[in-house]
Amino acid sequence: MDADWAGFLKHLLDLVFEKMELEQITDCLGFDSGGLSWHHVAMENRSKLIKLNRHQYFLHIYDRPIGGSSEGWLATLGKNYAVTLYKPFMENRGGIAIHLPPLFPPIDVLEENDEYLEYYIFKFTIFTPDPIANSNDLVIVVIFGVSRQLAYIRPNKDITWTGVLGNVPGKIAFDDVLYYKDQFYTLTYVRGQLASFNITDSFESNLKAVTGKIPKDPEEKLFCCKKYLVESYGGELLQVQRYREFNVDHVTRKLRVFKLCFDRSRWIEIKDIGEKALFLGDNTSVSVKTSNFVECQKNCIYFTDDKDTTGFGIRVP
Repeated sequence: MDADWAGFLKHLLDLVFEKMELEQITDCLGFDSGGLSWHHVAMENRSKLIKLNRHQYFLHIYDRPIGGSSEGWLATLGKNYAVTLYKPFMENRGGIAIHLPPLFPPIDVLEENDEYLEYYIFKFTIFTPDPIANSNDLVIVVIFGVSRQLAYIRPNKDITWTGVLGNVPGKIAFDDVLYYKDQFYTLTYVRGQLASFNITDSFESNLKAVTGKIPKDPEEKLFCCKKYLVESYGGELLQVQRYREFNVDHVTRKLRVFKLCFDRSRWIEIKDIGEKALFLGDNTSVSVKTSNFVECQKNCIYFTDDKDTTGFGIRVP
C-alpha cells in the first residue's frame, strides 16, 4: 500500500518543519511541493523559508569578511587576500561568483586576523563604462590597506590588480572614487584634493591633479572623518565632507558641501543644495530631486554610519 504523503496530518507536518535545521535547506525549500497540506504549512512559515533561502545563497561566504557592495555585487576577502565577488540574486539564476587574484597582500603584517581583513578594503565599487554597448565590461576599483591605496582590475581583461600611481609626489591616501562623465575621479584623504586617472591596457593610470587642496579653516575644531564624491541630480560634481569631534566615535557634528568649478579647477563651498537631497555611504552616494520622492526633504543630506577606519593605521598629515 502506497503512503498518502499529500494527506499527511497538518499538526504532524508542523512538528516536522519545526525540527528542520539550516543544514536541511534543500528539504525546507521544497517543503511546499508535497501537496496542499504541505503547502499550507510552508506558507505559515514563510519567514523561516525566506531566511533559509537567503542562507542558501550566503552560507559559503559567512566565514570571510565582506569588503563592500556595489551594483548588487558583494566583495569578500579571503585569508590570502584574494577577492571574490558574489551576485546572489540574479534573475533565473542561483547566484554568480567571480574569483579575482589577491589584492596586494601586505608583507609587513604580523597577524592576519579577521578584524584586519574586515577593514583591509576601505571602498569597493563597480563601474560599467559602457552599459549599453558592453554591459559585461566591468571595472572594479578599490581603496585598500592601512594607507588607503587605489587599485583596479577588469575581470574580462586583467589577470592582476593594477595600482593607481602617478606624478603627484609623495605617498597618497584616498577617500572616494567616482566615474563621472566618462572619466574616473578620486579624492585624496588630505583636504579633499580631486585627481583623475585613466584605465588603459598600458597599465599606466596617469594620476593627474584636477584641483588643489581645500584650505583648512583655522577656527575649525572638528575632525573631517570622511569625504564623499557624488554627482548631483543636475549633473554637477559635489564633494561632501563629514566632521565629528576628536575622540568621539560615530557622532557627526557637521557637513560641508563643495561644488567643482571645472574652468577654475577649484572647489567652491555651497550652503544650499536646493530642491535636491543627497544620500551618502561607503558603497554608493546618489542625489535625487525631492519633487520626485515626497518622502525626502529638500536641501537635506542623508548618510550612513560608515565603516570606521580612523583607528586602522591611517597616518598622513
